Amino acid sequence: MLKTRITYQTGNPAEYIQALTTSALDKLVTTEVREETKEVSVSFSEKLSYAQYALIHRFLIILAEKINGRIFDKGSMLGYLQDGTPAYIVTNWDEWSRFLHEKKLHSSQGEYVHVYANSELLESGILLEYEMSKEGEAFAITSCTLLTSEGETTLHGEALVLEAEQRF
Repeated sequence: MLKTRITYQTGNPAEYIQALTTSALDKLVTTEVREETKEVSVSFSEKLSYAQYALIHRFLIILAEKINGRIFDKGSMLGYLQDGTPAYIVTNWDEWSRFLHEKKLHSSQGEYVHVYANSELLESGILLEYEMSKEGEAFAITSCTLLTSEGETTLHGEALVLEAEQRF
């Protein structure tokens, strides 16, 4: 189990935990409020999908903001950045997330993909090239070029989603 602590000075974390917890999140995390030490402990599995970790990450950030808390996440290392720096559920999250997305995109080049914007399918084809948001910004695919049955097509958007199709 991975563990993260949030220390706080004032407020009622149990109230915010209840308000923030969805049925999906409830299945992923175990929370414990220790009022005597003004600490919230959050535990979760080390074998989750990226989307599940992203849900936990958002929960921790919002909860800490609501209770004016400070997050200690050294007990929840998820991996490493390209330079070997550890990445945790909050610390270095943006860099780790971008690193994973970049590697996934790179491996999708030459593969058949579907491109979505706002959950709407825009086009499908073989991924030739792509452009991403700038380093330091939240990760987003801003354009991509596909080889389709009609030829090359370039799509632009603020946050395109590419989904590789498994074809054998």
